[in-house]
Amino acid sequence: MFTKTDQELEKMGAKITTREIQQQPDLWKEAFQNYTNKKSEIDGFLKQITDKFADQKIRVIFTGAGTSAYVGDTLRPYLNRVGDTSRFVFESIPTTDIVSAPLDNLRSEDPTILVSFARSGNSPESVATVELAEKLIKNLYQITITCAPEGHLAKKAENEDANLLLLQPALSNDKGFAMTGSFSCMTLTAALIFDTNAED
Repeated sequence: MFTKTDQELEKMGAKITTREIQQQPDLWKEAFQNYTNKKSEIDGFLKQITDKFADQKIRVIFTGAGTSAYVGDTLRPYLNRVGDTSRFVFESIPTTDIVSAPLDNLRSEDPTILVSFARSGNSPESVATVELAEKLIKNLYQITITCAPEGHLAKKAENEDANLLLLQPALSNDKGFAMTGSFSCMTLTAALIFDTNAED
């Protein structure tokens, strides 16, 4: 597909997605640089949480709507192998599960980091998940990983001390129906945050 011209791809109805797949290596470099630039802030954010709850494990809930939920599904088994499981309990719970049964998925007494993955940050169930978590969890911290600076979740995170906003490269906000760069950049960013071997 990458050898075809834009005109050929246009006729096939495949131009946008093909080019978005093709540009991913460049986006990964940018996402990594963004992470590097914010690493001290990320480390400080996590340290304040682990220091405060030094005597107990912290729930890390990866959540998202639609394909964004698969980011957490991809990360959970990997981080349960290479992440700091002495401090964190990694879970992946789709926003639809949380919204439909919040009391079954959110525990008020457990210190929790809610990691929201969102391409647009405007999905109603993603917004509702954050609202429910803020209502039900006594010690809630959030990491918002999104591709849209103008989205609801990004705007909300900008004004909250307990909510770390990590914007992804502008071109990762895919125009095609399929999530390509958005999925891989959000996955890479979260892996870098919680992988104890990320520096390698």
